[in-house]
Amino acid sequence: MKKIYILTFAIFTSFLGLSQIQGPTTQGGGQAPNWSSPQTKAVGDSCGFYHNQYIPLNKTSTLYFEPMRTGNGSEQTEYNGRAQRFTASQPIEIMGVQFFGFETNPLVDSVMAITAIHEYLSGTDEVGPEIIRDTVWVKHQAFTALLPDVEVNSVFDSTITVTTDYIVAITTPTDDSLKIYASDRFVNDGANEGVSFILYENPIAFPGFYQWYNVLTTFGASYDYDYLINPLIKYDLHDEFTILDDTICPGVVSGGCVTYAQSPVYGDVHYNGYAATQTDHILWLWGDGFQNTNLFSACHTYNNSGDYNIELKDTLRRHNFNSPFCVTEVTMPIHVIDEVVASFTFSQSGTIVDFSSTSATADSLVWDFGDSTMVSDSINVQHTYDSVATYDVWLYAYNECGVDSVMMQVTTDDVGLESYNFDFKLFPNPANNLTNVVGLTEGTEVELINIVGKTVYAEVVNGTQVELNLNDYSSGTYFIKVSSDKNQLTKKLVIRH
Repeated sequence: MKKIYILTFAIFTSFLGLSQIQGPTTQGGGQAPNWSSPQTKAVGDSCGFYHNQYIPLNKTSTLYFEPMRTGNGSEQTEYNGRAQRFTASQPIEIMGVQFFGFETNPLVDSVMAITAIHEYLSGTDEVGPEIIRDTVWVKHQAFTALLPDVEVNSVFDSTITVTTDYIVAITTPTDDSLKIYASDRFVNDGANEGVSFILYENPIAFPGFYQWYNVLTTFGASYDYDYLINPLIKYDLHDEFTILDDTICPGVVSGGCVTYAQSPVYGDVHYNGYAATQTDHILWLWGDGFQNTNLFSACHTYNNSGDYNIELKDTLRRHNFNSPFCVTEVTMPIHVIDEVVASFTFSQSGTIVDFSSTSATADSLVWDFGDSTMVSDSINVQHTYDSVATYDVWLYAYNECGVDSVMMQVTTDDVGLESYNFDFKLFPNPANNLTNVVGLTEGTEVELINIVGKTVYAEVVNGTQVELNLNDYSSGTYFIKVSSDKNQLTKKLVIRH
């Protein structure tokens, strides 16, 4: 007997093809990411509840409507339920159901429909137990090609959360003429997915007989259509991306690296119109004017020290008539360490010398007093020399990005108290085509010394500063030596062309 009413259904619904009409087409398909959406969300936010209009917006080229009636003794093939399967790649909150339909009985004001969420039994490809339901009344009396004119929204008394595939179903307990919209099976709008189901429950022909059928697998490819049934859903977005190291050194190739794990909905065609190319809507802004796109993991080189904000934008294109874009925006800080600069001052009384480090961004220090004596990690240190002489005193300053050093000559004596505070500044350093030596006194000699100790430039200045043209010197490490009648001070200079 089952074969009889299945065959009859195939014959009956084939005539409904004459009633198919032109309907909606895909809205915004293939659009570029919209990173300026006003719906920008932060960590842990959601896009809010919305009707997931995946079927009407992305799969339907022409409309087709299906009759829903319980049937009677002479109408054994009437099917009073339609259902659509949706995925749940992560926890999905469901608040209600939307469908499009009308009724054609002139003797009634409206026709009752029952909306429900069912479990999906994946092992047998069946509609499983009901989870929640609501009752609505369809008041539309005539067909219209404008979907908003026949929209029906049903809201449950409470919100449920599903974590596996689920079924959105509509049934009617009456024998009145209720019709709901579907995709056109004649142009294969179902896409051979087999996600639509049909319910047979004829209390007159076969009392107590109740069963859902998968339309595609039961009736064949010529009945591959989907129904315009949409869940009212909400889901959480992703957590923060990961910065592999939030404190890095300047000039290190690919020093700042990040990685990002999208939430499953970004790769699910039911919830994201760009699911086929998940990375097409990812944007990394590094905070220094540079950016990268289309990457889950990326690295960036920061050439200058400072504090920056790395910003991730990821656009999820929802299947929605009105506001399809939901942009997630997450910002995390990264610190690029200043290069270490070694400097110090000293004052002496005879053979006793007090040294004080004025180094910048140093984590540790090493003093070499020029008499085979070395001291570590002291900012202020006093040293007593055994004899009167001139000593080359070196200070080495370290941080995690490197080391810098500076040398001053100290001449001890056995009389009086003399105080020296001899220093100068270099900027920029590293330098490209020029650098400035500032803080000089008239008559000071400035020398540029290369890495092998050869003086490649020397000048006696007449003022308090001098500008050195570096275009004639290759990139590398050099030393600026400043000498007066009493002191000498040497600092490292890096030339980068």
